[in-house]
Amino acid sequence: MSDSSWLLPDGADRERMIELDAQLRPVRRAVLAVLAAGLLASGPWLGWWTLVPLLLAAVGFQVADKRIGMVSRPEYALLAAWVFSEAVMAAAVALSGGPLVPMVSWLAIPVLTLGARFSDRGIAVGVGVALAFLLAVELGTDANAVVENPPLLIAPLALIVCVAMFQTVLMRSEIKLRGDVVVDSLTGMLNRRALLHRVEELEQQSAFIDQPVSLIVADIDHFKQFN
Repeated sequence: MSDSSWLLPDGADRERMIELDAQLRPVRRAVLAVLAAGLLASGPWLGWWTLVPLLLAAVGFQVADKRIGMVSRPEYALLAAWVFSEAVMAAAVALSGGPLVPMVSWLAIPVLTLGARFSDRGIAVGVGVALAFLLAVELGTDANAVVENPPLLIAPLALIVCVAMFQTVLMRSEIKLRGDVVVDSLTGMLNRRALLHRVEELEQQSAFIDQPVSLIVADIDHFKQFN
């Protein structure tokens, strides 16, 4: 779990990602329920078929949730599910009328979750994907409307960028606070609190792979002389 990847240069971020993603799941279900209620209320004007893409997005996250414990680098499964949800939402907006429907601003909602899962690179990738889908939806469905009324594109574009900026700051602040809690400021080493969390993770991993866990204890003589 400590090896790094392109999305998570610091392998320790993976533990943070998995923990926060678990906390996001009930909130994500509530958000999907709110969006479903909004689509139901808008059904007479947009059509009831708009609920189908929302259901597909929910299924995508459900598949990703099951794969988190089965792969060594779950960040890619989560990113794939995130991109899929954004693509499904973009397709629904495009089929509903593109830049002329208020739901185009919903493309910013998934961006709110990037900071809870990924580092700066992940946030940058997510924002790039969201902006690409936004441009594709607006210019691909009704470019003339955008040319005649540029705020149709400028407003949601600015919203996505602003949300990402806040997410970056919150992500860095959360990582710093988490580090202050588990890292000894004098030695830069993990403290007892970090060890307790790590023991719980090792117990879960041991039960999952059905393998024992070994512990090596070392003692340094006259440690006070160079502490």
